[in-house]
Amino acid sequence: MIHISNLLRALPVALLTLTAPVAAQDDAVIYSDELTTFQYGIMCFYDDASPSVPLPFERVTEIFRGDSRFDDVRVSATLAVPAVPGMVIGVVSDMPDGVSFDATSIITHTNLTGLMVEDRATLTFDSLFEIDSWTMDASSPAQQGSYRFQVLRGKTTLYDVTFTIVPVAAYTGPYPNCVPRP
Repeated sequence: MIHISNLLRALPVALLTLTAPVAAQDDAVIYSDELTTFQYGIMCFYDDASPSVPLPFERVTEIFRGDSRFDDVRVSATLAVPAVPGMVIGVVSDMPDGVSFDATSIITHTNLTGLMVEDRATLTFDSLFEIDSWTMDASSPAQQGSYRFQVLRGKTTLYDVTFTIVPVAAYTGPYPNCVPRP
């Protein structure tokens, strides 16, 4: 779980049941029409000092530890992503101004020992964009497979997104500027 103070938050996301109005883009993406912002995919972080150059992995790690800040996050909409160490996947979302509440955030994935696990956290929707993310630690087969991001407010699903992490050799999509090429 990651908290970026006074700017943005990066947290794992949640398992939910469907009871709110939702929009479906495909079977792997469901989101509530309550959200004013909803973006998913590979994330790249930038600061105003060099707005065209993504921050290096080391700086992103500092951000997630709460030791550093950034000014912008750009999301490349994709559900199939390469297993590249340091790559960040996730969801950026927001609610209308003045809306504030806590939600349950769950990321369901296979851990390094091969067991399916759920990482849960409380996600606070307020006046800041919410960033729910996962950073790839390695390109090993244990890091590959499905990563399901869900956020629930009570029994209401705010979003449900499933990413598929594939071997680098099997990835056919474009590489955003922040993802090292193999």
